[in-house]
Amino acid sequence: MDISRHQFNKLISCSKEIVSPSRPKFDEKNGSRHMNLKLYSTAEDLHFRIFLRQSTIFLENFSVGLIWTVQESNICITLLRCNGPHGGNKNCAHHHVPHIHRLNLELATENTFKENDVEMTQVYSTFDSAIYHFCTMCHIQNAQVYFPEVYNLSLFES
Repeated sequence: MDISRHQFNKLISCSKEIVSPSRPKFDEKNGSRHMNLKLYSTAEDLHFRIFLRQSTIFLENFSVGLIWTVQESNICITLLRCNGPHGGNKNCAHHHVPHIHRLNLELATENTFKENDVEMTQVYSTFDSAIYHFCTMCHIQNAQVYFPEVYNLSLFES
């Protein structure tokens, strides 16, 4: 699938709304919390999903991601993930700090969909601040309804 940089940026930045019927709660299993939400962009007539994952043991181990559901070809492509520091690989310095994975557009032209374009970041450091950054970056208009605690963070909370 040939996705230009401009198209990719538009997929990320187009206005979206969460269309899940009610504010779901996290499911907990196998030592982690999970939540999935459906999104829709009215202006672009595009469908997306958000996934949220967080370890219940190592709270800094989390991922918040955007999946594009390509309706005409019935495939799902992960566009980006905001991850916390999850360690585990000495060859990947980014695993030890918050980082953002983006879809590799070169590989996408060969229908290989990997988010291995990685950028280390200091924009967020916690799961809640990653959700806030993600929702802002992805222009999710009604995120405050679904994540009120994220939008009411105190400057003095740790």
